[in-house]
Amino acid sequence: MLNAAVLAVEERNQAGGIEGKRISLHIEDDRDDPEKALAVSETLIQSNVLAVIGHYSSSATQMTLPGYAKAGLPLISPAVALTHISGEGQTFFRTLNSNRKQADSASRFIRQAGYQQVAIVHNPSTYGRDLAQQMLIALRQSPKAGIPQHITVLEDDGSMEALSAFQKDIPELVFYAGGYK
Repeated sequence: MLNAAVLAVEERNQAGGIEGKRISLHIEDDRDDPEKALAVSETLIQSNVLAVIGHYSSSATQMTLPGYAKAGLPLISPAVALTHISGEGQTFFRTLNSNRKQADSASRFIRQAGYQQVAIVHNPSTYGRDLAQQMLIALRQSPKAGIPQHITVLEDDGSMEALSAFQKDIPELVFYAGGYK
């Protein structure tokens, strides 16, 4: 995200900036930690920036949104896919689809392929839980044709318990919702 922003600013400034004014970046690192993100957001608000590009994680974004909204500062996210974000279209803007769109596409593939035993495994993050929930909704919704007969939802907390649950009923397909640092 940072490299793309730096490149865009360099290119725009080489082309004369915006209305003849050069663009500058104020760069902060929240280390993908919600508490650190809150401190970073306060720094950015006090610095009188015009907009924020980031944060990477859903948790950091949710932590900082109220402060940005109160300050009237738009937040543009190239990474957050949570289905429901407070202030979307007013102070929050995304550059990628939501988890709902991702789940709709994946469920169409699963239905068309005819999978009958599906496992949805998610990590404990806000993003992972939301994507898993949206996937379950998408798989169970109409049309009824093609709905897998057996859907298992498991939270992967890093232990072997989630994986050992597969020993009883091995799924035909595993949809993983979430990511790891």
